[in-house]
Amino acid sequence: MATIQNIEEQVDKVIDEVNRNYSKGLTFIIGDLTSVRVVENMSNFSFFLSRCRTKFTNTRTATYITGSEANQKFRKN
Repeated sequence: MATIQNIEEQVDKVIDEVNRNYSKGLTFIIGDLTSVRVVENMSNFSFFLSRCRTKFTNTRTATYITGSEANQKFRKN
C-alpha cells in the first residue's frame, strides 16, 4: 500500500480547500473534501487526518464538532 509522501503539503492543500470553499460558520465533513479523498487509500491516512485536525485547531481554520476518522465534522471559523 502506498503512503502519502509529503503529509504537511497535503494538509496545506486541505486548509486551502476549506478556506476557499467554506464561509465562516458552515460545517463540513473532512472526508467530503477532494484533497482528502485523493489520499484516503494510503497507509498513513489516519496520521494524515490527525495532522489535519491539529492544523485546523492551531491555525484556527475550523473547530472540531464530532465524529472520527473521515467522518469528522468541523465548523469553519
